[in-house]
Amino acid sequence: MQKGVVNWTNTASIDLNQCSNVITGESKHGILIIVKNNLACPYVSFYALANFLKQNKIIAGIVLIVIGFFLMILGVKFIKFTIFITGMISVTALLFFIVFGIFIRDGADTTTVFIVLGVGVVLGIILGWFLIKMTTAFFIIVGGYLGFVIGQFLYNLVLYKIHSNPQVS
Repeated sequence: MQKGVVNWTNTASIDLNQCSNVITGESKHGILIIVKNNLACPYVSFYALANFLKQNKIIAGIVLIVIGFFLMILGVKFIKFTIFITGMISVTALLFFIVFGIFIRDGADTTTVFIVLGVGVVLGIILGWFLIKMTTAFFIIVGGYLGFVIGQFLYNLVLYKIHSNPQVS
């Protein structure tokens, strides 16, 4: 295989919001080379969700602050309602992460976001109702999630420095 010099010219402007870009080049022997790269595309992207929250930041902020104050002040007195709200918000957030992180990566219009929000709220209401009926399951799920969060925190804090003993086979 002969090595040669390739002069690259960009025939189209590179758009960072696109998943793939095409760059063409021509070698000194007149061979046209076209490179298209899809490997640099992220597998998970929350651009659509972040863009939606940025466009509606006042509404999202007010809703989250009101829910946060309610749970902070009256969360223990209304434990069933707290379980319901927590289940509903968790399912909605998980559905948002799945849909906009895996399936719709390049951005979505407002109608799609509100449809996913509606489906998430309906599924959250169903799960919230089941969690009210099974309060123990809610505490098991929350305990498992907090165990995962604490484990990730400890690993990123100090446990990544532990290496296996090279003398032990």
